Amino acid sequence: MSLNRLISPELVDAVIRLIVETLPWAKDAVTYEVQDDFQFLLVAVQCDTGPELTEDERRQLGRRIDRLMPTRNGELTWMLNFMSNGKVADSYFGGDSRSPELGF
Repeated sequence: MSLNRLISPELVDAVIRLIVETLPWAKDAVTYEVQDDFQFLLVAVQCDTGPELTEDERRQLGRRIDRLMPTRNGELTWMLNFMSNGKVADSYFGGDSRSPELGF
């Protein structure tokens, strides 16, 4: 059985564009993976070269991404990791229609 692709190239472009518009220094510091048969988008922002972001700034970016992303019943559709020195320093996620506040 083939699932509908929730994560399209256009959606990925929109998410990356939103991140770069919000964090212009991150233009070359954003990576992503489409996982789970196009049902989940994992995005990482390497923060080593940019200015330090507050927790509220990171959370607000996560909320803006959440508004772009489709939802699934009981399953996540996206995760945004802020990386520092090769490790996850902060993370936000969402897309579960049953628990919309789960990743915040």
